[in-house]
Amino acid sequence: MLPTNLANLDTAFTNFWRHGRGFPQYKTRLDSFEIKTGRVLIKDARDNYATIYLPGIGDVKIHNSRDLSGIQKFGTSTIKREGGDWYISALVDVPDLPETNKLENAKSVVGIDVGVNKLVALSDGSFTLEYPSCYQQENCTTPIHGSTRCKPEAQRCQEPQKS
Repeated sequence: MLPTNLANLDTAFTNFWRHGRGFPQYKTRLDSFEIKTGRVLIKDARDNYATIYLPGIGDVKIHNSRDLSGIQKFGTSTIKREGGDWYISALVDVPDLPETNKLENAKSVVGIDVGVNKLVALSDGSFTLEYPSCYQQENCTTPIHGSTRCKPEAQRCQEPQKS
């Protein structure tokens, strides 16, 4: 786990000596560290938890957010502390992924544009969606106090009626 932290420290001192940047600050607490590919091993994977081996730390029990049954080892792993709890984020190779459709096999391609005059417009012109009338400026009759902007129709409808 130390090689990445030492590389970061080396970069900090290089920036200090060669580029005249500030002296590296001492961190009182280690909130994250990285372990290189192939060093983290999965020892036991169950339905909702697994036991993994972290070099320099030992066996650690983790909660699975995904199924780890077909994975033997983690790639690059980052261990970090957030809110008093420790989390591991790992790069894994998942075996037997389903086939996906290639972009070349697509029958048609359409671009979607969110516009100013029209809410949604498609690049082939087949479908456009207008803004609701309460958000169109020309339907505005009630100005906001001292402003040139207008209230949306939905807000005008909710105002109490004067008798």
